[in-house]
Amino acid sequence: QTTDDNVIRLLVSFLIFRFIGTININANEDPCNKNRTLTLLHEQEIRSLLNYSLKYNEQETHSVDILDRFEASGVSMQPDGLMLFVIFDNTFQIGAFFTWSTNQTTDCTNRIIDWPNDTFNELISDFEGIAHNVLTDTYFLAQETSSSSTNPDEYNSNIFEIKITTNASHSSITLIESCQIMWVFDSTAKGFEGIEFINHEKSVKTYLLALCEANRCIRESMFKDRNTNLGHGRLVVLEKHERTENNSCQWQSVGVINLKTDLEFSDYSAMSIYPRKTLSYIAIASQENSQAWIGILEIDESPYFLITSSDKSGVYNLPRTIVNDSMCGKEYCNIEGVAWIDENHLVLVSDSSLSYL
Repeated sequence: QTTDDNVIRLLVSFLIFRFIGTININANEDPCNKNRTLTLLHEQEIRSLLNYSLKYNEQETHSVDILDRFEASGVSMQPDGLMLFVIFDNTFQIGAFFTWSTNQTTDCTNRIIDWPNDTFNELISDFEGIAHNVLTDTYFLAQETSSSSTNPDEYNSNIFEIKITTNASHSSITLIESCQIMWVFDSTAKGFEGIEFINHEKSVKTYLLALCEANRCIRESMFKDRNTNLGHGRLVVLEKHERTENNSCQWQSVGVINLKTDLEFSDYSAMSIYPRKTLSYIAIASQENSQAWIGILEIDESPYFLITSSDKSGVYNLPRTIVNDSMCGKEYCNIEGVAWIDENHLVLVSDSSLSYL
């Protein structure tokens, strides 16, 4: 846990019920159940981070409509560490929030960026994942599910690729293309909940890893025989097929990675990878368990990837609260997004209110 008060004060914060925040994974022992517990450094409401000064409004080409409620569903750290991009499932707008690393003498105005077609701003986006493409400096956004064009009882996800431009005088989103994911779900509500872009040097290919919300990627597993379905988390490996004269672009499934069987989450709500030379850290969060799991992703292992462990691996509780002087209550129950700040710190976002269970 950091002892630098200035750092703590400048952290953007742990995002819960429309909040952003950071957590230190050099965790303490949890007196409730002996699991390690993430240390909360700061938390703050999104609306309080939006500083729409007169100066900013004069610089923008138009005034941005601010929603009454932000249901944060994903977060991505800009590669230079200066900004966080936050997506919401109740709007196509994207939040841009400066971090503690930003030179505070520059114009560091947090902002909400309109979708290219601003009529989409008031529509439900169903965005559930955001990932940065380090090769093109673009971002992928994953929609949870949409109705299949061929079968009304089947649902597919969709990937948008966008370019985000931010500077002191202007912020904009450019839509590059939208491609369907060729993976079938049986529900509109339990699809992919997080994505990550991977440059696989051994195969000289790039992939998206998509995290299924439900065990076995099946909605029924969350309601029927729940206990027997625990420990069956899945990552779907997606490869892009470019648009041709006769076919639209698609993301095709080329493999499935089974998460470790001792990762017994009831659901999987967010994922982030912290890239290193060979062994990368992976963080996976659960809403229902109010926990995060840390592991190792060996990217160049054949055929795609291998998930292993290290001394930092394991399940970490989000901070708990004491209820009735004896019970441990879940304090953060709606985590929807996670991103690595560095190898010891995470930022998380949530779409709903603080709860005590």
